[in-house]
Amino acid sequence: MSESFDYYAFMDRAGKAFSPFSPIDLVEMFQGRHEVIRRFEEEISSDGRHVILYGDRGVGKTSFANLAYFFARRNEEETAIVKCWNTCNFTSIFSEVLAIYGKRDVEVSRDSRDESATEAGFSFSKIYGKQAKKISNNIHREPFVDPKVLTPAFVVDYFKNRKATIIIDEYDRFDDEATDIAIAETIKSLSDLRSNTKIVIVGVAESVNDLVGQHSSLDRCCAQIHLPRMNRDEMIEIIDYGRSHVGLNIPFEVVARIVDMADGFPYFVHLIGLEMCRVFADRKSQVNQIRNEITREHFQSAIERAVNSCEAILQKDYKQATERGNKRHELAIRVLDGMALSSDIDVKTEDLAYNIRLIYRDEKISRQKFTSNITRLCGLNSKNILTKVRAGCYKFSDPRMRAFVRINLQRIRPSLFTGQISLPFEEIDSSRLQLSMEAQYALIELYSRIPNQTAESITYTDDFDALYEEFCRRTKSQSTKCEVWRALQNLRKAGRLKR
Repeated sequence: MSESFDYYAFMDRAGKAFSPFSPIDLVEMFQGRHEVIRRFEEEISSDGRHVILYGDRGVGKTSFANLAYFFARRNEEETAIVKCWNTCNFTSIFSEVLAIYGKRDVEVSRDSRDESATEAGFSFSKIYGKQAKKISNNIHREPFVDPKVLTPAFVVDYFKNRKATIIIDEYDRFDDEATDIAIAETIKSLSDLRSNTKIVIVGVAESVNDLVGQHSSLDRCCAQIHLPRMNRDEMIEIIDYGRSHVGLNIPFEVVARIVDMADGFPYFVHLIGLEMCRVFADRKSQVNQIRNEITREHFQSAIERAVNSCEAILQKDYKQATERGNKRHELAIRVLDGMALSSDIDVKTEDLAYNIRLIYRDEKISRQKFTSNITRLCGLNSKNILTKVRAGCYKFSDPRMRAFVRINLQRIRPSLFTGQISLPFEEIDSSRLQLSMEAQYALIELYSRIPNQTAESITYTDDFDALYEEFCRRTKSQSTKCEVWRALQNLRKAGRLKR
């Protein structure tokens, strides 16, 4: 290893800049989410207002929860974060919360644990019995609590005069209506008392009702904040911060490819970013003379590693869907690739057929040819990779799967993207970076079929008009048509599309 390149120091910086395997807990490492942060701060600072934060798995809810106290401008020492599991209930959740705050009260007063906790407003002996000292020393140990004592009224009485922040993360992991009702009562009572104690519920869900059930009292006192997938600018922020933190130049086309594939999930941005750093560090430690820049070869090697180090459940579900016995099921792979290429979450079968033709140049493929295979991919149980939305329309059961399939497509068919990277319009302001994958593929196809094209410009001919009209007839997505049209307008304005 070269003495001038410190491999371990470099990877230490890389691990802090790109963190796919653990939530972010340092403010300076958190990127994006400016609008959500603004609204969260407004809501949490309002009298009687609490927050329910929900969204898809993998969008960064736990990272947000870890730093919620900072976004709300509240004291970290008065913040308790508890994580739920599948056997949680009201008693187990708030016994851990009380243990956290009871332990902190003891540390402040420096008196005996049981006496200090009693002075603070509750008794460890009364709540935990003989287990009191063990619980205060290990807040992650499940306490033995009398549920008749630990009620919503008890919790409200303890916290009503404090300025505490209670964050209940992974609330979706259990399903207990009694707990939903008890927590709703606790939030409503704290709200009615205009207490400075705030409760933040965080979980995976498509709607608040899916997460906490229907409780009319929560509508008034809880702000419902959806944490969406990241937009392209936010994902670019992650990459920009990461490359400046580790001292690497990541070319524009690589950034664009990562943004395309990640599909709004910061997990995949961090994963590919970390794997690129690992590949670069391995090469740099062997040949120190190489430039501090990610090359296409680094990127492609990182993609290979990212697929293999991705969450096991995604790898398992994909393998199960695309293999029969020990053999690859090519048609299933094509169906999933066509699904992943779409810019729409709900994909119609005619759009799916068009996308498959776009990727594989297979003009003969028909909707009938893969209808039975789609049915198999949907199947009858919750583990199936696709879900039928309505007649002739499907989506990925796990929203993260679309990004995984895109990354895998880059791994097995990198030649599909080399032409895209070298297209003559790649540097036309920021228009290309803002295009969806579907629109980019469409432009590649149009470009490849236009006669008299050159490296400097595309010759605008009547054939091009005919090709674009054909593209519009075959593409049902209005948003994709608009994207392609805007890109063509930018080319004309830049003089790169000549008539």
